[in-house]
Parts: sequence; C-alpha cells; structure tokens
Amino acid sequence: MSEPLLGREAPLKKSLFSSGWLVLAVAALVLAVYWVAISVSLNRHGGNWSGFAVIGERFPAPGVHDSSTLVLPKSFGYDGQFFLLAAHDPFLLGQAHKYMDVAAYRYQRIMYPWLAHLLSGGDPQAIPRALVLVNLLAVVAGTLFVGLLCARSGASPLWALFYGCLSGLLIALLRDLAEPVALAVASHVSLNQAARAAYADFNRVGGLMLDDLEPEEMDDDALDAVLDRLDEMAVSVPAPRLDAETQELIPAPLQPYLAASLADLPW
Repeated sequence: MSEPLLGREAPLKKSLFSSGWLVLAVAALVLAVYWVAISVSLNRHGGNWSGFAVIGERFPAPGVHDSSTLVLPKSFGYDGQFFLLAAHDPFLLGQAHKYMDVAAYRYQRIMYPWLAHLLSGGDPQAIPRALVLVNLLAVVAGTLFVGLLCARSGASPLWALFYGCLSGLLIALLRDLAEPVALAVASHVSLNQAARAAYADFNRVGGLMLDDLEPEEMDDDALDAVLDRLDEMAVSVPAPRLDAETQELIPAPLQPYLAASLADLPW
C-alpha cells in the first residue's frame, strides 16, 4: 500500500472513493440491509411492532399494554420492554414507570424513548414502530458520521460499512435497545466542542439537583450488599492500548470496538 489507509498526511481527493456521494451510497446500502432485517423480523412477529420489545409476561403493564400488545407467556422478556414503557411516559407523569423492575436505572438512557415518543407524537399505537425507526435513523446517522470521518482522514468511506454492519447494532435494533442512539450521540459529543461543553453543563445541573434532594434512609447492610455484588462480577478484559494517531482520529466511544491501533489492523 503506497499511502496509509488512515492519516492526516493523505490528501483528500475528489474521487469517487472519497466523495460525499460514496458516503451517501454506503449509508443507503446499510439502510437497505437493515430494512430487510426489520421486514423479516416484523413478519415473524405477525406484523406486530411491539414484538421488537420482547415483552415478558413477568412484567405486566395493564395501564400501558393493550390487547394488541405482543406478550411472551411465562417469560421475563428483555430490556426493550422497559424502553417501550419509558417511551409511553418519558416525563414520569403517568404510571408506566411503576411497571419497571428498577425505574431509576431504566430512565438513565431516556433520550432513546424520548425520541420515540416525539416521533410518534405520543400516540400509544405508534410508539412501538417509532422505537424501531429511531434506532434505524441512528444507525444510518452513525454510518454517515463514520463515512465522513474516513473521507476527512483520506480513507475510503467504504470502511463505514464495518460500523453499519456491527452485529451489536443490528441486535439492538431488533430488540428495541438504546445502543444505536447512545453510540451515535456519544460519538458526536466526543468530537464536538460545543456539545461537550453543553454535556458538562448538564452534568453540573444534575449535580446541583442532587444536592437539593433529601437524604434517603438505607438499610444498615446496603454497603455490604453492593460490595458483595461487585465481588461476584466477572473481571472484564482490558481494552487494547491504542496509539496517539488512532486516539486522535477515532471518537472515544468507538475506540472499544477496535482490536488494535489502525496501523496494526489487518486491513
């Protein structure tokens, strides 16, 4: 290879392989692949969009679910069912949060259900479909972002296909999970100075709100219980060390997906 795949010394050429048109073509291809996967999954659910949330009978929500909701009998379901509940009540004004296992934990990723609520116009019948469409838009937006990043670095935007075809993103979309939205937003914030400043301001506001809360009584053994759970957790595999060039080019939220620095990857 005569010139590095990714590097700021590589000139940005106005060729087909570094143009905005190719970035759009890659995003369109990813959109088509995901739409086929959505169609196949929707057909398996009998045309019922609530099937993507994998709702279990163990977490009934009579104030939210109706007769058209697809519920798996004798099942605990999966995390998507809680994002569906949060989308019905994103501002904690209703009863949906009462049917969650741990509402305080589930509402930590509120942007995904909030966007679905906004897209559906608050229509309960449209929310299940909106959850899938929001994730689809997030995957396409992330693919566009990576494609533009590659073009800016002098590499082919075709590498964005690796992002769009991540199995984790596809599984998350087909299960109404927040990963596609979270990854796209985190990547944008990591590279946008204004967004990082706003994020820091929001954290400060949250800290001030916590200072104003009244202390909550806890059991005497609460700390020991948390420490015992930490001891039971599996030791995570440390992420590979990335060189300075890779850390500069690749957004921090995407770096854990790399097995090695860009120069060491088997392109």
